[in-house]
Amino acid sequence: FEFTGRLPFSWPKMAVGHPLNTGDTNYDPLFSFGYGLTYSEAPVLGTLPEETGLQDDGAGNVEEFLAGGQVVKPWSLFARSNGSDFRIGQIPFDAGTIAISGADRAAQEDSFRIDWRAAEAEVHITAFNAVDLSRQSNAEMQLAFYVRNFGDESVRLNVGMGCAGDETCLATLPVDVSESEWSEYRIALSCFANKGVDMTNIGRALHLKPDAPAGIGLSHVRLETNPGSLMACPE
Repeated sequence: FEFTGRLPFSWPKMAVGHPLNTGDTNYDPLFSFGYGLTYSEAPVLGTLPEETGLQDDGAGNVEEFLAGGQVVKPWSLFARSNGSDFRIGQIPFDAGTIAISGADRAAQEDSFRIDWRAAEAEVHITAFNAVDLSRQSNAEMQLAFYVRNFGDESVRLNVGMGCAGDETCLATLPVDVSESEWSEYRIALSCFANKGVDMTNIGRALHLKPDAPAGIGLSHVRLETNPGSLMACPE
C-alpha cells in the first residue's frame, strides 16, 4: 500500500511561535503544508537545522556567576566609578577609578584582574530579576571563589551579597587577601542571611570593594555545597 498521510499544517523550522501559513510573505517552513512520503519518490533530506530560535537567557541558572572568564547569564558584571554604574559588556574595561582586564588561572584569560585605583570604586555581579537563594542558604551552601593579590601588601576585600532593588539590604564580610597565588575562599550564605540579607530576593550575587587601592584577581565565582566542616563567618 502507498503512503497516504500528509502534513495538515506547515512544520516550522524554529520554535519561536511565529505564524506560518501558506501564502504568507517569506513562507519558509521546514516541511510545507501537505508534505508526505511515497514509495515512488525518494527525497534526500540534508542536515536538518538544530537552531531553536529561542533566546538562552540563562534564567534557570542561580548558582554559577563567573566561569571561564565570562559572567554567566542571567547575571551581568557592573563597575561603580564616581557614583555611576557601568554595565560591562567587553573586557578590557577602564573607567578611571577602576579597570578590569583578563587574567590567567587554570586557562588563558579564564579570570579577571580588577585594578582599584580608588578605594570607593566597586564591582558587582547582578541580575535584573530577583533570585530566591533561600533553599541554598538553608542547605548551608557557600559562595565560593578564587582570588589573588597582584600587589605587595595584604588587601582587605569586602565581599558582599544583596537584595534586588534595595541597596540598604547589602551586607559585606571582610576577606584578607595576601597570597600572590590563586587561593580559594568560601563564605556560607547563612553568614549574609545572619546580617539581614533577604535570601528570597537576591539581586546582587557578589559585591567587591577593597579598603584601599589594590590589584585583585577574581576567578570562578559560584555556589557550592559545604565540603565538610561548616566555616565560621568572617569578622
